[in-house]
Amino acid sequence: MEYLDIITTNRNISINVDDLNAEKNNIDIKILVSDCLYIKTDVSKESIEEQKGNPYINKLIKGNRIISCEDDFKRIRTDNILFYNNLSSLCIFLLSDSYKGLIEELEKQSGYHHYTISSNHENLFCDQIETFKNDSSYKNWEFANRFLNPHHSIVIADPYLFKASEGSFNAIKELFKLHDNVDLKRKYHITLIGKKNDNFAKESDIKKWIIDLKAQFERQNIDIVIENFIIDKKDFHDRYIITNNSFIFSGYGIDIIKYNKQAKEGTWVAIKPFKQVISNGGRKVFYASIMKEKLSILKSWIIEQKYNEPLNPLLSIEFLKAE
Repeated sequence: MEYLDIITTNRNISINVDDLNAEKNNIDIKILVSDCLYIKTDVSKESIEEQKGNPYINKLIKGNRIISCEDDFKRIRTDNILFYNNLSSLCIFLLSDSYKGLIEELEKQSGYHHYTISSNHENLFCDQIETFKNDSSYKNWEFANRFLNPHHSIVIADPYLFKASEGSFNAIKELFKLHDNVDLKRKYHITLIGKKNDNFAKESDIKKWIIDLKAQFERQNIDIVIENFIIDKKDFHDRYIITNNSFIFSGYGIDIIKYNKQAKEGTWVAIKPFKQVISNGGRKVFYASIMKEKLSILKSWIIEQKYNEPLNPLLSIEFLKAE
């Protein structure tokens, strides 16, 4: 079983699940809470124990998946940079309604989804298929906003990412003009993974492109970490954009949109890791487990090429390990 983190400040745990009965996504939230999450809360350990009569809470207690950590929540308001930098990459905040006016600000600062009990949680379980045809009028990446916002780490893998023409890198720069995470209060990680091929760019050109991309963020005082890896694997074919809150498969690649216009026809598929899907084995799984499988493969390729351990939290041992 793969577990995600959820952080909540709901002080009355006994209504945490029951009050969601009126929510549009009640079933999805119940499954997420009862089967998939570690919950960190500002409710005292004693108060949690008192709610054993609630079957959902009892299930969490028995699985050691609900943790009282009152001091952590004080740091959301007082020292949120330290707080957000010490969290799991796959994490949701379910806050009390006292935070309602701060949700948008907290999401921008952290790169995590934040909700209150009364919020609409639909965006946690969305997926989307976007088909780019000759008559499409896409000029930028705005269509992907609900998948690319918020996030704090991103991995872009495309076997043609480092081809000699600058098309892919121009497309990446345009993507980050819309999603620059200027308000993020933690390190922003970008990992670019490409493949050696016949039309491969010079090492000096790739280095220049990375410097230019980094400068794009540094001009806005964003604490940025950019890594790039060249993979020489015959079975490296698929193209992915993966963040801590989304998985995107692009049939054509990152430069399906470049030079402020649609470049090619193709299909783009996106899904949230919190959504349940049917696996190849016919059982229901959270997409987070499939996302981790893809990231683990990319990580293994990086290590095989004798690179140092990647710094991106999405490729860390702590994030990818099975639980």
